Amino acid sequence: ASRILLAGVRTHPADNPLKPLEVYGWAARMLHETYQEAAEEGTAPCESALNLGIVSAGIQEYGVADRLFQIAHLCLTDERKAITAVHWADTMIRTGRVKEAVTLLEECETNFPTHVDTQWALAKALAQSGRHAESHAKYDLLLQSDGLSEEGQARLRAEKAALPPTD
Repeated sequence: ASRILLAGVRTHPADNPLKPLEVYGWAARMLHETYQEAAEEGTAPCESALNLGIVSAGIQEYGVADRLFQIAHLCLTDERKAITAVHWADTMIRTGRVKEAVTLLEECETNFPTHVDTQWALAKALAQSGRHAESHAKYDLLLQSDGLSEEGQARLRAEKAALPPTD
């Protein structure tokens, strides 16, 4: 369903009076209604909760996204929980719940210590919570990771350089 939604937005006809974001939002709400009906019947798949949470956060429906990430986090397999945590933490930060986001990401890092996206999200969240020394250390650790593209390393260096200095 999410792939169809994204394809529909990408192929948005030029003569459509709605803007692509409006089409995206309308389609997301339709998918969410379908998901809610399935949830009431007990058939809502967990992966759909994650995907709809991402879409809902994208259209700034943070309350809906928060509930969907909560569902996904409870029922997804371990490997997908790290991805859920990254997106859920972003929603928490956007709604002023930075400490909660840091806690979620720290727990996730404990369970998935090699998940680079979790570590990166944690580095950003630590900076936003004012824990700059820890954020610097996390960025340093990430920059030593194998497997990051040159673009990824450049982004990490730029984000680290933008942090307040630590003594």
